[in-house]
Amino acid sequence: MLGRFLFRWRGVIGLAAFGGLFWLARPTFGSCFAGVPFVLVGLAVRFWASGYIGIEGRAREIGASRRVVSGPYRTLRHPLYIGNFLLVAGMLVVLRPGVAVSVAVLVLFVVEYSFIVVAEEAKLALVEIGESRVESRESFVPRRALCEWRTWLATGAALGLALLKAALRAR
Repeated sequence: MLGRFLFRWRGVIGLAAFGGLFWLARPTFGSCFAGVPFVLVGLAVRFWASGYIGIEGRAREIGASRRVVSGPYRTLRHPLYIGNFLLVAGMLVVLRPGVAVSVAVLVLFVVEYSFIVVAEEAKLALVEIGESRVESRESFVPRRALCEWRTWLATGAALGLALLKAALRAR
């Protein structure tokens, strides 16, 4: 139940967390550039995974019509969440909120997504039981990956705000 709630509100939770982090942020131009590689790898992982799973990864409710077992899903159970973790870690480098805050954010991220993963696995188990293990060997479809445009927009805005704050701090 908690996992489904966190899944539904994960975007709002992330936005609120970013707002709090931004308030505590002490970015510099150096931290902005140091965090960008993590952010880019996180975006790339999300793009890659979305090319296989498509819009189902953007749903507000947990639901699965199949278990994707190709691309990044061949070796990772939840590559979108690995991408999210890299985005969060990269933004922590960019924003420099302090070590204690950064550790707390990473721990809370892992706890939140652990609940979400348990809820998703329960849903996937029902799909497998009800339809005798529906696995899908999808191919990468760029059109599916384009559903990530919201993540790109939000990440670009966050990096832009961090650079602006770094510029204001440098004055």
